[in-house]
Amino acid sequence: MIRANGGRIGSGHLDEAMAAAEEYRREYYAGRLAAGSSRAWIYRELALAAQERGGELSHDRIESLTEGMRGKAGQSMDDFLTNALHAGLLAPSRDMPDHYRIPIPSLGDYLRALPMDSPSRI
Repeated sequence: MIRANGGRIGSGHLDEAMAAAEEYRREYYAGRLAAGSSRAWIYRELALAAQERGGELSHDRIESLTEGMRGKAGQSMDDFLTNALHAGLLAPSRDMPDHYRIPIPSLGDYLRALPMDSPSRI
């Protein structure tokens, strides 16, 4: 975009670039969410719970929050965590053993803003 405008960046170009970047970010996070192979609402619940707890969730808390969903899907906790870690929706905590966090703050914002509630909140 800069090259196409002779090295000049006008405010309209900046707005255009910011809108394109926002759309790309949403698509990227939607792809990560789809790769998580679980119900999207569960990641929203995890993001909300992590926010309430300083960004970190214990293995036990994740197990508790996902228990109903995993039971219905026939998914073990190990499989859920493997999928969430592989998709980049969770990452091991740097500071606390057996704890996890959402690796990118804006990903947490994206997940918390998802327009859905868990079946128990509906």
